[in-house]
Amino acid sequence: MKNARLGPYEILRTIGRGGMAEVLLARIVGADDFEREVVIKRILPEYANERDFVDMFRDEARITAQLRHGNIAQVIELRADGEQYSLVLEYVDGPPLSTIAQVLRASGRTMPHGLVAHLLVEVARALDYAHRKRGADGTPLGVVHRDVSPSNVLVSRDGEVKLADFGIARATSRISSTQAGGVKGKLAYIAPEALMGEATSRSDLFSLGVMGFELIAGHLPFDAETNEARMFKVLSVDAPHLATLVSDVPPVLAELIARLLEKDPAVRPARASEIVDALAPLVAAADHPAEALAALVQSMPVAEQPPAPPPTRAVSRVERKPMSVLIVEASATTRALIRRGVDASLPVIEVADAAGALAAARGTQLALVLSQQLLPGGTTGVELCRQLRALPGHERVTFALVVFESSPEIVQKAREAGVSHIVSKSDPAALIQRVRGLVSEVA
Repeated sequence: MKNARLGPYEILRTIGRGGMAEVLLARIVGADDFEREVVIKRILPEYANERDFVDMFRDEARITAQLRHGNIAQVIELRADGEQYSLVLEYVDGPPLSTIAQVLRASGRTMPHGLVAHLLVEVARALDYAHRKRGADGTPLGVVHRDVSPSNVLVSRDGEVKLADFGIARATSRISSTQAGGVKGKLAYIAPEALMGEATSRSDLFSLGVMGFELIAGHLPFDAETNEARMFKVLSVDAPHLATLVSDVPPVLAELIARLLEKDPAVRPARASEIVDALAPLVAAADHPAEALAALVQSMPVAEQPPAPPPTRAVSRVERKPMSVLIVEASATTRALIRRGVDASLPVIEVADAAGALAAARGTQLALVLSQQLLPGGTTGVELCRQLRALPGHERVTFALVVFESSPEIVQKAREAGVSHIVSKSDPAALIQRVRGLVSEVA
């Protein structure tokens, strides 16, 4: 990628790559030796025609461009080069908070409480500004970040703290719309009401509370081995009080985080500014927290970036008249959610493993198969797709892989096997809506 260009920007290196977009470090050079480094977030070519994702990408630019605050990573421009969209962002020379926390845990250290308070205050300033932001006509934008987590908090080598990635933010004035009730973000940090598709500004404060708890305790308040168990804890289990886990945590900090982690949004602080006010004395008593944060970042080793994986191949869409819908899922709860998205007039077959799926498919004409990725017995949904397509009459069956979290590796293997769609089950409401859409396509 050396010397590659995107318009006036020279691409320096790849910072990261996700399932649908890559992040690049670039620079622009102007007159009188002017030079500025920027970050370019670029949609991968194979997803340029994914309308929902492109609309969300454009909304990130439109929403964040209106948010001008010292604690928010700034959008510089949105580029459209042919059919490929790129978002040019302010470059923050430093790691995400998730990396800092990981390095501390690996070395057996914890972050000083005054420094944690400082970080929470800085992010709370960004949230308070975004939540209160009004448009040019004075109408509230209604911005909710919906993905407040350590990976979206950037810390510069100078100790600046900036909240990034409003790409999944919901604003009442946004041009494009996501599915009604759709939940976004990382499960470990999502508020209970947001899991049910009802995110508000207080949902962001819950996420901030999870982040603060993790920095102090060294682990998540709702940690679990599976995403299903994690969702259950977020919805039904109270977080432990930090004072019972960390003996020297300042009471004001422990009590504030306990309030932020309340299940009932009404019990949490009404505004992010209350966090700033509550922690102001603790931050004031800290020994130059911004300088301490800068020193911490500067002491961290610089990790090498992995090479970008090759692009995945697009899957051609198939048309098929509806017959039976086969649900392959070990969890009865998830099967019930998927079934709610299926038209009542269609016959539904439910099985828990690959053997049951292959047995059900023999002698049955299938319109749609929805299978979890990791099946009992060690078989994967991708392998099941190959096996089903090998059966006579099922060569072109529409196959949807239902996952909690995707990855470039899963996407590539799935598409090579002929998987037609990859569906997230992290949000029950969105899962039901997505299944309805798939059923309507094959009907």
